[in-house]
Amino acid sequence: MSDEGESESDDRMGRADRIRNTREGRRDSSRRSRSGDSESSAPDESTSEEQTAQTSQRSQRPQNSQTSQKEQRNEQDTQKQPVKQRPHRTIYLPDDLDDEFESVIDRLQYETKSEEGVKLAKNRHTYPLIVYLGLERASDMTPDEVLTSLTETDILDTPES
Repeated sequence: MSDEGESESDDRMGRADRIRNTREGRRDSSRRSRSGDSESSAPDESTSEEQTAQTSQRSQRPQNSQTSQKEQRNEQDTQKQPVKQRPHRTIYLPDDLDDEFESVIDRLQYETKSEEGVKLAKNRHTYPLIVYLGLERASDMTPDEVLTSLTETDILDTPES
C-alpha cells in the first residue's frame, strides 16, 4: 500500500515539475522574444551573471510606456522567492478571531480584485500585509496598552497576573 502512495506522490511531483518546466520555458521564450533575441526555441543556457547583467540593462532603459512597466513587474515577480521557501509559523486563534481573520482576508481579496483588478494571494500578499500592519501598531504599544487591549475584548484571552 505504501508503494502505491509513494508512486502517486512521485507521479504528482513529476507532473508538477513538468508544469513548472513548461511555464519556465514559456517565460524564457517570452523574455527572449521581448528582448529581440533571434535564438531558436533552445533552452536558455545563460549564466546567472549574464541574466543579472541583462536585467540591469533592462532596468536602465527609460520606462515610458505602460507595457514596459508591466514587463518589468512580471520579471520581478518571476525572480521572487517561492512562498513555500520562506520562514513560516503556525498560530492558534480563538474561533471568533479566526472567523474575523478569514472575513477580512476574503474582503481584502474581493475588493482589491473587483476595484483594482489585482488578485492578491493569501500567503504572498494578504497574510504578510495583515501581520505587517499588526506589527506596526503593536510595536508602538506600551505594556499597559497591550494589557488593556487584551482585557477589553471578548475575542482575546485575558492574561493571568
